[in-house]
Amino acid sequence: MSNGYVVDASAILALLNDETGADRVQSVLENATCFMSVVNWSEVARKLISKGQVVEPVAESLQAVGLEFKSFDYSLAVATAQIEAPSLSLGDRACLSLAATLGAIALSADRIWLTFDIGVTVELIR
Repeated sequence: MSNGYVVDASAILALLNDETGADRVQSVLENATCFMSVVNWSEVARKLISKGQVVEPVAESLQAVGLEFKSFDYSLAVATAQIEAPSLSLGDRACLSLAATLGAIALSADRIWLTFDIGVTVELIR
């Protein structure tokens, strides 16, 4: 049994842009305990800002449906650094290390995550 989901930036962006998989992300947010690393939120915020959107209302609406932002502290930084997957970005590894730490499922649109065996269950949204 998992301890909820850790949601990747790719999943939130799919939801915000009404892309394939958005319905799965919405369902998970509404029906499960969900977390997101502030590292991954920074990725989403950058995309919003680049489109001229205001970040805070989006964050508030996600929190209203149950998404909890988790700080990226020293222990998570070390856990993230220990993931041996050079082709993954810092954001990818931050999401996966948070999922491992919480015993949660990582929710993402990134298929490449399935090629790594790092002890985290990955659920793809598409």
